[in-house]
Amino acid sequence: MSRQRRKLSAHSVALWRGRYDNERALKEGVQEALRAIIAETEHAGEAERARHSVVELAVRKEISRENEERLLLKSEVEAQWQHRQKNGEHIEQMAKERDALKGDIEALESKISTMEEERNDSENRKSEL
Repeated sequence: MSRQRRKLSAHSVALWRGRYDNERALKEGVQEALRAIIAETEHAGEAERARHSVVELAVRKEISRENEERLLLKSEVEAQWQHRQKNGEHIEQMAKERDALKGDIEALESKISTMEEERNDSENRKSEL
């Protein structure tokens, strides 16, 4: 029986050793697969960060361009508004001058009318004499 036990024992050891080697190979394979997944995930993360940076830069440029355009439009509107105010003030001043001139014209027309009446009266007196 001892020989049989030794045979069994050697056979068991060989089985256990084979099982151990298989488990170790499986464990190493799993670890290698995990390393590959981690490396791929890190690479994908880096690619996503780079893509995000490109998109962020494009968005910032667009916002900057829109801000510049808005500032340009704002300055144009302000310039037009100031021009309109100046024109409005100028028109107001011209209207006042026109009204003053109308008054002067009316006064002169009245004076001319009076002078014509006086001249007619004077001529009438001359003709009477």
